[in-house]
Amino acid sequence: GLDYAPAQYAVGFIYEQGLGVERNFDDAVMWYGKAAEQNYIPAQNILGFMYRVGYGVGQNVGESIKWYRRAAAQGDAAGENALGYMYQNGFGDRKNFQIAERWYRKAAEHGYADAQYNLGYIFEYGLASAKDEAEAVKWYQQASVQGHATAHYRLGLMYEEGRNFSRDAARAADLYRKGAELGNPDSQFALARLLEAGQGIQQNLNEALDWYRKSANQGSAVSQDSLGTLYEQGIGVKQDLALAYQWYELAANQGNLNAIRHRTRLTPQLSSDDL
Repeated sequence: GLDYAPAQYAVGFIYEQGLGVERNFDDAVMWYGKAAEQNYIPAQNILGFMYRVGYGVGQNVGESIKWYRRAAAQGDAAGENALGYMYQNGFGDRKNFQIAERWYRKAAEHGYADAQYNLGYIFEYGLASAKDEAEAVKWYQQASVQGHATAHYRLGLMYEEGRNFSRDAARAADLYRKGAELGNPDSQFALARLLEAGQGIQQNLNEALDWYRKSANQGSAVSQDSLGTLYEQGIGVKQDLALAYQWYELAANQGNLNAIRHRTRLTPQLSSDDL
């Protein structure tokens, strides 16, 4: 009976992770499968994931959708959100934003923060129907209240740009800080930008540098380019053209057009030792 499903799931996990046994994906899938067949939701979702990305099994979108559907049929928000993601990104079929929206809405109404964010995004960009920023805000706010880092960022942008709200840089800075502290690189960049300019927040170059660095170290090209500019011009730091060049180079290698221009402008000022 169902009593066995959590134990079967646990055995699957042991094989998947190789905890005290040799890692064995075939055995993991077999045990997860036994639990999933008994409608054990965590097993259905992990199988959905493994088949979606081809993790330890051959990628099989049909099989992935099957298991996510079985979880979703039980009202599981993670399964519903995963189905939304499959349809939004066109796994196995052409993209279908209308179906994605339907699944995200189910999960969002079940209080699932990722789905609330995803639904907000679909409304902000009008992917499934006409753009609806008021509806986007409604869902972003619900995700933000639950501590969703990217939702903090998108709401912050809307306050900063005065979309659906009157412009409010202080409110934007507050939301960016929440996202930044959760490690979101876009929020870190946006907060640094406001701190550097003293917009909506007391100007603080030291703190701006700190957030630019955190964001740049996560691969944000705009932050890498901004650091390059601060080092090139000696703003808040000792001027260091070689270091400026290194930051421009990192951003330029990601195709950032400003950084490519900045690097080109800076190159003649450097000795061959600096390059």
